[in-house]
Amino acid sequence: MEPYDVFDAIDEFAAAVSAFGCLQGDLADPATARLAHHEVEELIEERGRELLRLLFQGHLDLRARREREQPRPTAVVVTGADGQRRPYRETGHHRELACVFGTVTVERCAWRQKGLPSVHPADRASDWFLMNCGSWSPRYCRRSMPVRRAAGPLRVMSGPCSLPWCTC
Repeated sequence: MEPYDVFDAIDEFAAAVSAFGCLQGDLADPATARLAHHEVEELIEERGRELLRLLFQGHLDLRARREREQPRPTAVVVTGADGQRRPYRETGHHRELACVFGTVTVERCAWRQKGLPSVHPADRASDWFLMNCGSWSPRYCRRSMPVRRAAGPLRVMSGPCSLPWCTC
């Protein structure tokens, strides 16, 4: 695999860099020093989770840009599960994805043929995550729920998840 130019990825992560700077500034603010420890934990948890979401979104945006800019392969034939060819590539297909950090937007190229459903080959490459699009799998639900808020400091969750759509 050829390494990517790191400067190639700066724009996609600009929002995350800005969010980190804001969080860092808030933590260095003298007013924050007057907060109770659990209040600082809450600040870091909330803003930190958003920072992680923005980092993940930046990563997904970078993947989408690289997929869009990739030259159309001439030797590769894209087919659907039905075995039918999809010769036309179309960019700009979006969907929301629930992840442990919050909701992100995934952009993919679709391969199309008139009268047939679109095929998104990049989804196959990352199906471990994208197959859960629109809902959280029990694995990700469990990962996101080990810590629950109880009056004041954080405490470890015991028992099953209480989310209505979760099956864990």
